[in-house]
Amino acid sequence: SLLLHNIFMNQTKTIFFKISAAIVIAAALLYILFLTLLPFVLSSHTFLDAIDEKIAEKTGIVLKSERLSVKTHPDLVIDIAADNFNMNSGDTELLKVKNAELSFDLKQFKAKRADIEYIYLNQEHFSNVIKNNKHKKTSDFKLKNLPPLNIKNIKIHAGAEGKTADININNLKIENTADKTMCSFGAEIISNLLKDSLIIKPESLLYLKNNALYADNIEIKTGSSSLIINGKLIDSRKKLDFTVKGNDFPVSDIAASIIYMQKLQDNSKK
Repeated sequence: SLLLHNIFMNQTKTIFFKISAAIVIAAALLYILFLTLLPFVLSSHTFLDAIDEKIAEKTGIVLKSERLSVKTHPDLVIDIAADNFNMNSGDTELLKVKNAELSFDLKQFKAKRADIEYIYLNQEHFSNVIKNNKHKKTSDFKLKNLPPLNIKNIKIHAGAEGKTADININNLKIENTADKTMCSFGAEIISNLLKDSLIIKPESLLYLKNNALYADNIEIKTGSSSLIINGKLIDSRKKLDFTVKGNDFPVSDIAASIIYMQKLQDNSKK
């Protein structure tokens, strides 16, 4: 009886040791593959072409990236960089990104940071493609999940049929704190509907807190006129609570702005 017990315990220890050793060896192999093989696979033309073809087949959107590089680190962080990234539909350019870098932490399974030099977006065509995409899915994406984001320049071409605007956003920075999402930027808006361009002072601050969007001392200039906006721009109930201070602003423009804000509150008002 004692002999059988000892034999059973020894066999159990041997099996346990072999299983433990197999797990350690498998983990070590996976780790080595992560550091050596994964960057090669993810940046290979074969892999990228297969992904692009699948997306084009499902959505009609053609993706193209140039000089994509992938680097893995011992602390299970992946760095992905691309010199150029284009998204086209037919002959129309929808989106263009230059010099983008993304750092992703596998341990927390989330992005650590994102840095982009330049983005161009054709808003009208991009919206139409997304709206008409039969394979689109709803998303539960939340701003609080964004990594620290730095974009040097964004150019957005918006509108159609003679009512267009070019929006140039500079030094966009998005960062999450414990209770809010902050966004600082500067911008210029040029439109055939405006006499002069609108210039938003650099490092203007918007922040999202408790499902409400706030402006923090945002200064907007057009010609010789200027406005400074502070307070809650909108919340989940579409309520507004902000102040506007103006300098050398035409009364006709102020009246038009008040009417527009009233229309936002109640479409029945004329």
